[in-house]
Amino acid sequence: MGLVAAVISLALIEYIAFSLLVGRARVRCHVDAPAITGHPTFERYFRVQQNTLEQLIVFVPSAWFFGLYVSTVWAAGLGVVFIIGRAVYLNGYLADPKKRSVGFGLSFLPNVFRVIGTLVGALLQLRRVGLALVDDFRVEDFFSFCVGQWQWSRRALCLCPDRHQPVEAASVADMAARAAA
Repeated sequence: MGLVAAVISLALIEYIAFSLLVGRARVRCHVDAPAITGHPTFERYFRVQQNTLEQLIVFVPSAWFFGLYVSTVWAAGLGVVFIIGRAVYLNGYLADPKKRSVGFGLSFLPNVFRVIGTLVGALLQLRRVGLALVDDFRVEDFFSFCVGQWQWSRRALCLCPDRHQPVEAASVADMAARAAA
């Protein structure tokens, strides 16, 4: 996962660079804070930065989870495509906003691929582990679990090798040990 973390860090560094470009454009175009409009060049830099932020909200967790559930090499490779796509997006948008589509596609499509890949990978792992809900799981127990009370009945949500045969879970620690196995 080190490779994935490095690529995520590079994407965040790229975002910081875009933020610095916005600050420089603000000064050069005489757009005083807190205004976010006023000069077309400044507005283009600002929109690139904001769109990159919107993409990073999907990029960071999808890259990490894709690396966990599918492939670290592919997660990092798609991350590099994302970073290149953001640079292409910046250059295209600054030249003419109508020229941003290639850069947008190079960053948006890897995000979509990673999100769908993560979902498929996670579902396949759940299928292998065998997620089972047992018959006497109570709503009250679920709410206690959610608020941190950890007051489960003896037979609760459990991960078991055979999805059709519930396993007795003596404690939350037992359930965690079964999930890790």
